[in-house]
Amino acid sequence: MDARTAITPPALGHVPDGTPITLVASPQGYAVAVGPADRPRWLHSTSGQFRLFPNVGRAVAFLNACGIRRITLDLTGGLPQ
Repeated sequence: MDARTAITPPALGHVPDGTPITLVASPQGYAVAVGPADRPRWLHSTSGQFRLFPNVGRAVAFLNACGIRRITLDLTGGLPQ
Protein backbone atom coordinates (compact mmCIF):
# COMPACT_ATOMS: atom_id res chain seq x y z
CA MET A 1 0.00 0.00 0.00
CA ASP A 2 1.42 3.37 -1.05
CA ALA A 3 0.37 6.35 1.11
CA ARG A 4 0.24 8.52 -2.01
CA THR A 5 -2.44 6.33 -3.62
CA ALA A 6 -4.18 4.74 -0.62
CA ILE A 7 -6.16 5.88 2.39
CA THR A 8 -7.23 3.79 5.39
CA PRO A 9 -10.55 3.91 7.27
CA PRO A 10 -9.11 5.81 10.27
CA ALA A 11 -7.69 8.50 7.96
CA LEU A 12 -10.95 8.74 6.01
CA GLY A 13 -12.67 10.30 9.01
CA HIS A 14 -10.09 13.11 9.03
CA VAL A 15 -10.11 14.31 5.43
CA PRO A 16 -10.52 18.09 5.17
CA ASP A 17 -13.98 19.50 4.44
CA GLY A 18 -14.53 19.91 0.73
CA THR A 19 -12.28 16.99 -0.25
CA PRO A 20 -14.02 15.08 -3.05
CA ILE A 21 -15.21 11.60 -1.98
CA THR A 22 -16.35 9.43 -4.88
CA LEU A 23 -18.06 6.06 -4.76
CA VAL A 24 -16.95 4.22 -7.92
CA ALA A 25 -19.17 1.43 -9.23
CA SER A 26 -17.72 -1.52 -11.11
CA PRO A 27 -18.75 -5.11 -11.89
CA GLN A 28 -16.57 -6.22 -8.94
CA GLY A 29 -18.24 -3.91 -6.40
CA TYR A 30 -18.01 -0.35 -5.10
CA ALA A 31 -14.74 1.40 -4.31
CA VAL A 32 -14.09 4.69 -2.51
CA ALA A 33 -11.81 7.30 -4.08
CA VAL A 34 -10.71 10.31 -2.05
CA GLY A 35 -9.39 13.48 -3.65
CA PRO A 36 -9.38 14.91 -7.15
CA ALA A 37 -10.02 12.61 -10.10
CA ASP A 38 -6.52 13.08 -11.52
CA ARG A 39 -4.84 11.76 -8.32
CA PRO A 40 -7.30 9.83 -6.15
CA ARG A 41 -6.38 7.91 -3.02
CA TRP A 42 -8.25 4.59 -2.90
CA LEU A 43 -9.69 3.17 0.30
CA HIS A 44 -7.72 0.22 1.66
CA SER A 45 -8.21 -1.78 4.83
CA THR A 46 -5.83 -1.12 7.72
CA SER A 47 -4.00 -4.31 6.68
CA GLY A 48 -3.37 -2.84 3.22
CA GLN A 49 -5.97 -4.72 1.16
CA PHE A 50 -7.89 -2.77 -1.51
CA ARG A 51 -11.44 -2.33 -0.17
CA LEU A 52 -14.48 -3.16 -2.31
CA PHE A 53 -18.06 -3.11 -1.02
CA PRO A 54 -20.60 -5.60 -2.39
CA ASN A 55 -23.35 -2.99 -2.81
CA VAL A 56 -23.95 0.74 -2.63
CA GLY A 57 -25.86 0.47 0.66
CA ARG A 58 -22.92 -1.08 2.49
CA ALA A 59 -20.53 1.51 1.07
CA VAL A 60 -22.76 4.43 2.07
CA ALA A 61 -23.29 3.00 5.58
CA PHE A 62 -19.51 2.69 5.98
CA LEU A 63 -18.93 6.27 4.79
CA ASN A 64 -21.65 7.57 7.14
CA ALA A 65 -19.97 5.76 10.05
CA CYS A 66 -16.75 7.61 9.15
CA GLY A 67 -18.57 10.95 9.22
CA ILE A 68 -18.76 11.35 5.45
CA ARG A 69 -22.10 12.92 4.49
CA ARG A 70 -21.52 14.08 0.91
CA ILE A 71 -20.31 11.84 -1.92
CA THR A 72 -20.35 11.63 -5.67
CA LEU A 73 -21.36 8.44 -7.48
CA ASP A 74 -19.27 7.45 -10.52
CA LEU A 75 -20.82 4.75 -12.73
CA THR A 76 -17.99 4.55 -15.28
CA GLY A 77 -16.39 1.52 -13.65
CA GLY A 78 -12.82 2.82 -13.37
CA LEU A 79 -10.85 1.10 -10.62
CA PRO A 80 -7.12 1.26 -9.90
CA GLN A 81 -4.93 -1.17 -11.80
